[in-house]
Amino acid sequence: MLIFRSVRAAELCDGGADGPRGCPDANDVRCGKCGLARTVDDTNAPGACPQCGGWQFTVSRCAHCKLDDLDYARTHSNAGRLFERLLELEFDAAHFSIPWSDVTAEEVRGLQILKEERNRYQREQMQKQPHAFPCPS
Repeated sequence: MLIFRSVRAAELCDGGADGPRGCPDANDVRCGKCGLARTVDDTNAPGACPQCGGWQFTVSRCAHCKLDDLDYARTHSNAGRLFERLLELEFDAAHFSIPWSDVTAEEVRGLQILKEERNRYQREQMQKQPHAFPCPS
């Protein structure tokens, strides 16, 4: 379930692929210079930071964002730790040589499930898109 939700993380946030920036309920920003968190009327134009005058900011997730639950599960559960290990292995296998003796059977199966879920998600996305037909000439 953790892999399923992680692959579809953009669907868990009301902001979709834009994340907190696109969420209608997100109204907090964090200054990129000094870290001050504050509530603003418009997260697209929060203005300068009242503490340091900086203009860099990050929009924070809304109070009910389901991504917080996903992040919590990823950092506080055995399944989450395994998932993080799978992501590390996936990166290492793509960019470096790793001996298979360093990979457990559970991790191999997890990598298979991760690949299957990503493929399933891609197929779902392709089915959601309207079919393009060539224009008659």
